Amino acid sequence: MTAKSLKHKFQSAIADDTTQPNIVHPSNWNDDHDLWMGVRAAATPTDALINADHLTLVIVSTGGSPAALTLAAPSPGNMQLGWITKVINAGAGMVTITGSGATINGGASAVLYPRDDIEIRSQGTNDYIGMTKPASATTNAGSAGQGGKLLFGSGTALNFKPFRGNYIKHNGVLRQIPGGGIPGLGNTGVLINGTAGNLANSTVYLVFATVDSNGAPIANFVPLIAGTTHVPSTTPGNEGTEVLSVGGTENPAQTLLGIIRTTAAGQFQDTQPQRFVRSWFNEPALSGYNPQASAFSTTSSSYIELGSGVFRLEWVNFINDVIELHWNAVAGSATSVATNMIGSFALDGNVAANCIEGSWAYHQTYADNKFWDSPWFARVAPAEGYHFACAIANIPLGAGQWWWSTATAGNHSGMSMRLQSGKAP
Repeated sequence: MTAKSLKHKFQSAIADDTTQPNIVHPSNWNDDHDLWMGVRAAATPTDALINADHLTLVIVSTGGSPAALTLAAPSPGNMQLGWITKVINAGAGMVTITGSGATINGGASAVLYPRDDIEIRSQGTNDYIGMTKPASATTNAGSAGQGGKLLFGSGTALNFKPFRGNYIKHNGVLRQIPGGGIPGLGNTGVLINGTAGNLANSTVYLVFATVDSNGAPIANFVPLIAGTTHVPSTTPGNEGTEVLSVGGTENPAQTLLGIIRTTAAGQFQDTQPQRFVRSWFNEPALSGYNPQASAFSTTSSSYIELGSGVFRLEWVNFINDVIELHWNAVAGSATSVATNMIGSFALDGNVAANCIEGSWAYHQTYADNKFWDSPWFARVAPAEGYHFACAIANIPLGAGQWWWSTATAGNHSGMSMRLQSGKAP
């Protein structure tokens, strides 16, 4: 390592006068000089960077409160070309450095999250150069990978904790996921479009990670309505991160965590018949199952839902998710009249809606209580949001056919689903 050195350009050739030990000699002039950077504490909510901060580390520490620093434009003898300072956020609040008649990297301000620092250099013009070093953007952060997973915790709480990595990309910076998870994932007293409130009943929300006024990560629920979606970011430094988009305008300060739907009581749910929590990160294929609890019968000559809403599978999915549906049904005739029994699926109440491919069973009975155990299958690619699938049947001749269930020994009747990510063909 090369030793530090600071010397005068002019070197004296005059010999030292050894009879005068208390004066500066030519050899002292020629010798290496010590240079120490200054340190200044900024502990108030408002402060200003000044010319005297040249070669100084400014430590901002206001506890948990945000801090605001101003930076004036250069002038003769004031932050001129070559002036340099370093600011570090040593508090728990967010620090904003705003130009007063000046800009930083062409922008009005620079933001430091807790433990971030920035080196500011004067170009002698009204635009300073600012080089920010995020606290979590360590050399191994990229190799750690983006991790985390949105999971059901209880009816009143979700969690997003480190999983297969402990970083997420937020507004161009790799941010570490707190060990206890990102806060704000309850169903009451949470951020909804950035405003405190309670989650509504039976509503689909996109869940994003944003930051609070102190720069700490926090969840933000955004209702899934027309014009509101998510897109891969195109903002420099944040490219590819899935972010909020409203009216076609992306918001890189909102990183997508997942999608959820509340129950009729405004709570969270994640059971086999109701998969209402789906993570954007590290989400494997989901499965669901709803067994047929009792015998269903119909004499309808047109399609009718079996089970009157209790024999459904419900879920939330992202765009381009593919859902495979299976229904294993035991069917039997209630009479000796030979007639047909036809079964199929309905998506959101519509027969074969958005069906990519599938099979519809067609059965004919010939005697009393004669049964067939046969599967139905379909693949669907519905729009992003909430959906349900149900089993439907019709008896063309209206002969009182039954769609049997667990009431019969050895029966394995029920509806199952498998939800997987992937672009529909």
